[in-house]
Amino acid sequence: MRFMDWINGFIGRMNLTEKDRKLIGLCFRDTVTADETADYFDGIVFEECQYDVCCLIAQMCSKHHYAGAPEPLIPKIQGLIRYLTTMNAFRIVELFKFVREINRAGIPVMLTKGAAIRVAYYPKLIRYMADTDIYVARKDFDRTAKLAKDYGCESRLSFHSVELKKGPLAVDVHKVFVKELLNGANSDGIWRRAFKSDQKGVSFYIPSKEDMIVQILVTGFYNVLESSCEQEKKHVRWIIDILPFLLDERKIDWKKVVRIAEQLRISDQVKVMIFALGDILPHSIDTETVIGYFRKKEAGRRAIRVFDELYSLYGSPCEHLAESKGLPEVILYWAQNTWIKCSYFSGHENVFRAVMNYPEFCMVTLKIGGIKELPGELIRRICRRARTKRGV
Repeated sequence: MRFMDWINGFIGRMNLTEKDRKLIGLCFRDTVTADETADYFDGIVFEECQYDVCCLIAQMCSKHHYAGAPEPLIPKIQGLIRYLTTMNAFRIVELFKFVREINRAGIPVMLTKGAAIRVAYYPKLIRYMADTDIYVARKDFDRTAKLAKDYGCESRLSFHSVELKKGPLAVDVHKVFVKELLNGANSDGIWRRAFKSDQKGVSFYIPSKEDMIVQILVTGFYNVLESSCEQEKKHVRWIIDILPFLLDERKIDWKKVVRIAEQLRISDQVKVMIFALGDILPHSIDTETVIGYFRKKEAGRRAIRVFDELYSLYGSPCEHLAESKGLPEVILYWAQNTWIKCSYFSGHENVFRAVMNYPEFCMVTLKIGGIKELPGELIRRICRRARTKRGV
């Protein structure tokens, strides 16, 4: 398959209709007529729209002062904006309380994703934050997790982060800037380029604008693969996040974005998303020029194969869990499932690193504390399944 054919297929997986593309265009443009907005709303049932699409609609209406928006709909949109403003402010208040504890421990912490956008870049962005994301250096990750436990948080460990909850607090502490940096790339530059901020008695770092762009694009790329089981899902969250950067008078340094992506060895994902951005918002970026900054214009064959494997993995039903399946099939599926994810996050071109990371992926999947526990846990699960099948 030609690379551009694969790109077109990937963009198709975002499930954006002509109406969606028109909405994104209306958000991007400086001025629109009431007739253009009214034309978009023709046939749109706001209450039935996906939540992120509702946020985009609210962003568009707010920007253009509700020109052309149906009168009965305006109070609902304004209500959504008030709700999101309140909820996001509440999330940040709880986050700052936790970051204060991290400060006391002397651990450098960086706000990322929605938290960084909300706190440092575009506080008025209309976006839902289910949780907040922060990033600490790998050497500080275990200490931060221990601090969270002492703080009273319930936790759920993943291979790249730990999700923490304590009452209204919902925070995801990452040990890598993006999941894909389990590939072993040197991430020191992210910290060097970041700027320090002090607000309301807490200190934290904020990623540079170009690092934010890389994170938005790579996260958006993976979300398309990960949500392949949700056939109707529209992928506009990454558009919501990147739009204000594209509209900002201080232009994005795309050469720097490319340089960062290549240094972090995640240029294939960024490349794909730049093509997608050029297709969805052709006036926002000179695709040919930006792609020309990369050493290689196309993703490698192995990259595309791993991307497709991951997409198929997430899109396939979990039939391996059915009781009718034999034990060898269950073990084989589990091993393949874990290996495909590990291959992607370890750097799709680096088989050796994937092999080195694989035990950790197994540990997290099985929810065990160390490599030495792996054989025993597998034996326990095999015995438990055998007892279940015998009806014991």
